[in-house]
Amino acid sequence: MEIFMVFWFLLLPPGFARFFRPQSRPQRGDSNTLRVGKACTGKGQPGYIKTTLQRATVTASNQSIVPRWGREPLKEFQEGVVYLMDIDIGTPKQTITVIVDTGSWELYLNPNCTRAADPTFCVESGHYRPTSSSTSKNLTTRYYVSFGTGGYVGGYFSDTLWFGNDFWPVSGLQFGVSDDSDYVWAGILGLGYGKRFNTKYSTLLDLLVSYGYINVPMFSLDVGSQGNGTGEIIVGGVDTHKFKGWLEPLELYPPPDKQLSMWKQAQYWVNLTSFGYTAPGAAMTTITNSNFSRIMMVDTGSTYSYIDADLVSLLAKQFSATIDEQGVYYVPCKYREMDGFVHFGFNHGNMVINAKYRDFIISFGSRCALGVQPADAGVNTWVLGDTFIRSAYIVFDQVYDAVWVANYQPCGSPSVVDLTANAGNQLWTEIYGGC
Repeated sequence: MEIFMVFWFLLLPPGFARFFRPQSRPQRGDSNTLRVGKACTGKGQPGYIKTTLQRATVTASNQSIVPRWGREPLKEFQEGVVYLMDIDIGTPKQTITVIVDTGSWELYLNPNCTRAADPTFCVESGHYRPTSSSTSKNLTTRYYVSFGTGGYVGGYFSDTLWFGNDFWPVSGLQFGVSDDSDYVWAGILGLGYGKRFNTKYSTLLDLLVSYGYINVPMFSLDVGSQGNGTGEIIVGGVDTHKFKGWLEPLELYPPPDKQLSMWKQAQYWVNLTSFGYTAPGAAMTTITNSNFSRIMMVDTGSTYSYIDADLVSLLAKQFSATIDEQGVYYVPCKYREMDGFVHFGFNHGNMVINAKYRDFIISFGSRCALGVQPADAGVNTWVLGDTFIRSAYIVFDQVYDAVWVANYQPCGSPSVVDLTANAGNQLWTEIYGGC
C-alpha cells in the first residue's frame, strides 16, 4: 500500500507539534462540460488558461432503487479542532465515532488509545469488534498508512455500514481495523476519491452510487460556526438554506489524472488566487499580487489552514500575534469578538470566502491561535483547513472533478435539492442559495 500524503500533522492543536455573483448564469454548452477560467499553469507558475471540467462516467448497478439524497449530522471536537460523525457498522450495529477527513479516502478504525493524541477522546469514540458482528469478514490483507506524525497498521475487513440516518445498508464495505497506531485521535472516515483513482476496491461513496442510493458521487458539507456543532454531510444533495447566491465551481488542479501520475494519488486540490483581510471599520486589504496562485488541498482533517510563511507573517502583524518556540502564531483572544474578516479568493474574484474572525481564530480555552500557519519550509503543503471550511458551504464533486463553494450563511429550515435526478447539472444552472 502507498504511504498517504494526507498531512494529519495539521490536525494537532498548538503544543502538539466586495465581490458578487451575477443573478443569472452564462449559457452552458453541452451537458458534459463546464467552462471555467484557471489561474495556474504547469509547475505552479501563474498564468491564465481556459480549461474544461470533464464529466466522469457514472453508473448505478441497481436502477430499481429510486435515487435520493441522504444526510449525516456532524459534531465538533473542542470547538472545531476536528469534525466527527457517528457511524453504525456490523450486525448487530456497533456505533463508532470517526473523524471526517476529505484529505484521505479510506475508513480506518481501532487506534491504540494508549498512544493516541487524546487518549480519553479515543476511548470514548468506541472500537469496532469484528467477532461481535455476524456480517464481518476478515479479508486477510495487511496495511500500513502514515499521516505525517502518526499512522495505523492492521488488516482489512468488510462489513455492513448504515448511512443516511441509518436508512441505507452498505454491505461489503472494506475498511481497515488497526492492530496498532501512533499519535492519532480516533478512527478516520476518508471521503476522497476511491476506486476511480486511489483504491483497488469501492469505498463508501463508490458503493452508495453502485447500490443506487444516489446516482452521482457528490456530497455537500458544512461544519457550522465554531462552537455551535450544527454541521452535516449530504450525499447526492445540496441544502440551499446554508448559503446565499451561486455556488462557484473550482476545478481540481492539477486534474486528478495528472495528480495520479505525479503523486500516485488524487485529492481535492484547488487554486487560491487571492488572500487578504478586512480589519474592523477598515477597507479590505489584499496581501497578494494580481498574479498570485497557490494550489491548496481542501481538508476537513486539518485544524489549521497552511500557506506561505511570508503571507502568514504579514497577516499575523494585523492580529498582534506572537510566535512560540514551535513556530505557532498565537493572537489575543479578544480578536474573536471583533467584526473583521479574512478573505480567501478564487477564480480571480468570482468567489471570495469571507472568514469571520470568530471562526478563523481558533480557541483553545485560555489561548487562541491564528487560523493560518506557515507551511513547512521546502514542502508545498498548502492547505485549506477548518479555519477556511467553517466559513464555506462546499460541494465535493467527483463527476466534474471540482469543488463548488459559497459563503456559509444559514437561514431557515433545511431545503435540500436532490442532485441525482439530473446528474449534478443543477449545480450550474438551477441552484441558487438563500431564503
